[in-house]
Amino acid sequence: MPVYVYEHVNKPGKGCTKEIEVHQEFGSEHFSKCPKCGRKVKRIITTANFTIDHLSGTSLKEKGFSKLVRKDKGVYEVEGAPLSSHKD
Repeated sequence: MPVYVYEHVNKPGKGCTKEIEVHQEFGSEHFSKCPKCGRKVKRIITTANFTIDHLSGTSLKEKGFSKLVRKDKGVYEVEGAPLSSHKD
């Protein structure tokens, strides 16, 4: 479920911060009021935060996937073993 960031339009209510993060289903309606204090909020655009360390060869293997690594033109390896060779 995506995390959306909302910002209080004016001063946040007691116990709230200027920005809040909310887990919402993709495509759900945006909040117009803070779910905690009830004051007016607007959704702000943020950058996507992705990490790629979960795509390491070991992690992929544990999840049942193989990682192809290009060694030469038309030559790929799967975790150190040659997969195919193609010559033009």
